[in-house]
Amino acid sequence: MKEILGPLLNLPSLEVTKVSLPPNEVHIHCLSTQSVGICPHCLGSTQEVTKYYTRKLRDLPIFDRKTYLHIKVRQFHCRGCPRSFSERLPFADSNRTYTKRMEKFIFKCSENIPLKEVAAIVDVSPHKVEDIFARYSQQVLDTKRTFDGVRYLGIDEIAIKKGKKTTPVS
Repeated sequence: MKEILGPLLNLPSLEVTKVSLPPNEVHIHCLSTQSVGICPHCLGSTQEVTKYYTRKLRDLPIFDRKTYLHIKVRQFHCRGCPRSFSERLPFADSNRTYTKRMEKFIFKCSENIPLKEVAAIVDVSPHKVEDIFARYSQQVLDTKRTFDGVRYLGIDEIAIKKGKKTTPVS
């Protein structure tokens, strides 16, 4: 089962070590397969592990069961800038208890369904759904603001150099 579940999870930086199935839940125990840790302060790489701890993340449901990832995370020591740091997981933000894809699922549901109903569907607190919706909404708004100053869009730069007309962006 572990061999099948790894590719189905679609998280290439993890290796599944154990799976347990209590009623209505799936608990998947994993190890990180990243070879080195990258220091967030000086961007140096290190393999010096100081300790391990387990991080529990809620993921998308599997077969209508709540799914939890139990990930054995390494804490590294950087010799470049004498600091310790935990390895970053590409599929989960730091200090969050949900994977990015679970948060994106909650956000997409929240766009069309009242927050309290989404909370009941995914079995999380309404406050958590509201927090996720507010954070993702802000990201969407920030992305749209990036293009606020754009007045003209040139598709064919060679034609523009030849003196062809451009069309204002509406």
